[in-house]
Amino acid sequence: FRQPEQRFLSSWYDDVDLFRADPSTWVCGTNITPGWLMDMDQFKARWGGSATQQLVGKFNATQADVPMALERLREGLAFVGLQEEWP
Repeated sequence: FRQPEQRFLSSWYDDVDLFRADPSTWVCGTNITPGWLMDMDQFKARWGGSATQQLVGKFNATQADVPMALERLREGLAFVGLQEEWP
């Protein structure tokens, strides 16, 4: 896996899918001008913990949900990897 911090920074610097915009601007959303761009603290509050939320199936996952997310990673996924590292 990539480090969570690296995934997070990648989405912060992604200027195609502008996740730090409000409203978020997607690739397919042409001619959309964001109302404003979030600063890093606002971005963390909105998007931080997204992977954990997806793994546990809860929108407002907390630190207490992390063990369940880790267990699902270890026992519930057949393969996870970066395409550029797969022959």
